[in-house]
Amino acid sequence: MEEKLVVDEAESLQLEQERAAEAERIAAEKRATEERAAEERAAEERAARERAEEERRLAEEERRKEEKERQEEQQRLDEEKRRQQEKTVLTDETEPAGETVEPSGSAADTHLDPDAQEDGDDERPIETVDFDESAAAAMEAMMADDDIPEQFGRYHVLEQIGQGSMGAVYLAHDSQLDRKIALKIPRFSHSDKSEETERFYREARAAATLRHPNICQVFDIGEIEGQHFISMEYINGNPLSMFIKQSTPLPVRKIASTVRKLAKALQEAHDNGLVHRDLKPDNIMIDERGEPIIMDFGLVRLMDDDDRLTTSGAIVGSPAYMSPEQVSGLPGDVGPSSDIFSLGTITYELLTRRRPFRGNLSKIFDEITSVEPPLPSELRPEIDSEFESICLHMLAKEVSDRYGSMKDLADAVGSYMKEFSSSSILSSSSLPASPKETPPAAATSPDEEAARWVLKIGGALKVSTNESKSVAVADLNDLPDPPFQVVDIALLKNGEVDDDGLKFLIGLDKLLVLRLSETNVTDEGIACLGGLTSLPVLDLSYTKVTDAGLKHLKNLKGLKQLDLANTQITDLGLAHVKRLRGLQFLGLYATDVTDAGLKTLSRLKNLQFLGLYGTKVTDAGVATLKRSLRNCTISR
Repeated sequence: MEEKLVVDEAESLQLEQERAAEAERIAAEKRATEERAAEERAAEERAARERAEEERRLAEEERRKEEKERQEEQQRLDEEKRRQQEKTVLTDETEPAGETVEPSGSAADTHLDPDAQEDGDDERPIETVDFDESAAAAMEAMMADDDIPEQFGRYHVLEQIGQGSMGAVYLAHDSQLDRKIALKIPRFSHSDKSEETERFYREARAAATLRHPNICQVFDIGEIEGQHFISMEYINGNPLSMFIKQSTPLPVRKIASTVRKLAKALQEAHDNGLVHRDLKPDNIMIDERGEPIIMDFGLVRLMDDDDRLTTSGAIVGSPAYMSPEQVSGLPGDVGPSSDIFSLGTITYELLTRRRPFRGNLSKIFDEITSVEPPLPSELRPEIDSEFESICLHMLAKEVSDRYGSMKDLADAVGSYMKEFSSSSILSSSSLPASPKETPPAAATSPDEEAARWVLKIGGALKVSTNESKSVAVADLNDLPDPPFQVVDIALLKNGEVDDDGLKFLIGLDKLLVLRLSETNVTDEGIACLGGLTSLPVLDLSYTKVTDAGLKHLKNLKGLKQLDLANTQITDLGLAHVKRLRGLQFLGLYATDVTDAGLKTLSRLKNLQFLGLYGTKVTDAGVATLKRSLRNCTISR
């Protein structure tokens, strides 16, 4: 019996020990689990802190960038203001006693920047001169505060986009017609009934009669609460002067095409009895389609005017672009041929990137009336003699030696474009890098010119004609007769495609697909695509595009597919991409995008596919984005 009790006690003790060991094991596992959970929480907290720190860093970088841009913009505005102030003063050498300078061709008249000083010129730029003493006195009396309220009649004022001595220009919304317009507020006193005001209204009404695709349309003129105004078409684009100042000169054929369109538009004005009198690069905008638009008929003159409101002896216009008859100050001599001379001056500047008549005011006037400028081909040898002859014909000193009309000029340029191949007139810096064969024949439209360039360097394209929806073309001999529209361009793995070549794509407003994968395109070339506002598909994968280049895509509101795989894009570049609200496909494979950058894509509610393979994003970042874009397939 005692032995049995001893055995039972031993078994009981063993069982107790086993239970204690099990309890210790369970407790140890619990402690280990809790420790792992604590470590995971700590890791998550660290990751959260790192993400927050990264977000703060990016936000600070963005803030600094915006502050820098704001400061640069303010410096630009201050410099512009300083230049405008300088323009209102002439030196003793150029200003006779009692005469007044009025820069009536200021930025506010065209909502553009004024001319920048030319490299190598000692003189400051001169815009517009008016030597009419009575007009100057009247203008001084009419100067008034041109600020207007946010709600100006039926117009909701959005922002000021131009400011000058003649007034201000605002971007506004017309509530009745539901469209954006440019609202020009001239500096007239509220109660002024002078001849200047009468002339202003008479000429504005005349300009409002013009209807041409290459002329900025005037919608309305009038007076609201004592403030005079002009409502006109808002042109979203860049001034022609910007293309003159760029590092690479425009191809001569592009220049010829632009001059022909401007001549046709001015013929429309002349047919309606109107002379512009102030043509210059800052008065011509290149819109998003690549079309030239003539701005500011503020100095327009009625051809049948008896000049009772224009004092004899008044010199009106921008000095460097005046005709000899304008310099003479005899208003009766200023007619359509004066616009031909001014357009010739612009053509010369487009060809050579320098003005034909330069210097101080007296020197400019002397050269305009009596000195022949250097031949354009002396400044740019690749300019052919035929187009040079057209340019110099426009610049003839005597009216009788110029073209008889803008129609004659347009016909001459049109014949030139049909007769000669583009190989002889394109700048060597604008040609594709390698081809030595005979370049394509002359093109009379952006689509035809672009098609010939694409096929010449080995690309493929599709075009649409009136007879067919789209036709694939791989050889020049297969190109249909014009007119046609280029709708699809493929230049994949093509080493001959560079930034200069992309200038051929300007103006392709029907283009639907553009594939530039594995080409030599950089940010500079992407700037040429900014006007393709209706383009749905763009492939920039394996190119040298960076964050800075993406800013040029901000106006491509029709973009649905964008491939940026294997580019130098980072989180900063996605700040530009987020503006493309219509995007459905976005490829970011093998880029330096991180979770912080993904947050900016949450606004792309139409996004259906996002490629993130080979990026630095994490599962957590993808999960966060997925909550905002529930219908988007994210591949990583």
